[in-house]
Amino acid sequence: MARRPDAWLARTADPEGAALEQALEELVERLELARRAAERIAGARALGLREVELAPGVRNYLCAFEGPAFVCLTGTGTPVNDAHVVHRVATISLVWEQLEADVDPSRLGDVAAAAARVLAATDAVPMTEAVAETAEHAVAIRAWRESPLRAVASRWPTRTSSSPAAVASAPRRASRRSRSSRRCWAGRSAARGR
Repeated sequence: MARRPDAWLARTADPEGAALEQALEELVERLELARRAAERIAGARALGLREVELAPGVRNYLCAFEGPAFVCLTGTGTPVNDAHVVHRVATISLVWEQLEADVDPSRLGDVAAAAARVLAATDAVPMTEAVAETAEHAVAIRAWRESPLRAVASRWPTRTSSSPAAVASAPRRASRRSRSSRRCWAGRSAARGR
């Protein structure tokens, strides 16, 4: 079986319904605990925080401070002293942030709409299959990018309410950000393609 380029979407699909609400609450709680621990250790206000899952259930947190300065924490809120782990967490965090900044949900919606127009205008089988598959992938990646879990995570440093629903319903920021604003970030990711 050929490997599909977006197979990672199926592996990292967000829960739905009550399970999604539970996941949102747990994410907010974990990020708040990590932020408090990082601020206690650094003695300064955190600018941003990202949860990184190096393996299923193995979480670390990278917290940014003015400087630029960073603190890497274990899932229990203690500093990570292994330079290799800190490097992996920092690398994953920065790559993930870039990916989230570059994936523009509105553009993916445009791709799906254009594909629908092409499908309506032709019945050439090889072409319609390719166009339909492209639209399917665009819709799946758009759904991934607009997930409430990503909305909560990407707004974490600037939120005004700790309620997952309030944070998730806040207006989405522009998907393209200036380099200077990229130092404030948060989210969850994983080394294995999340």
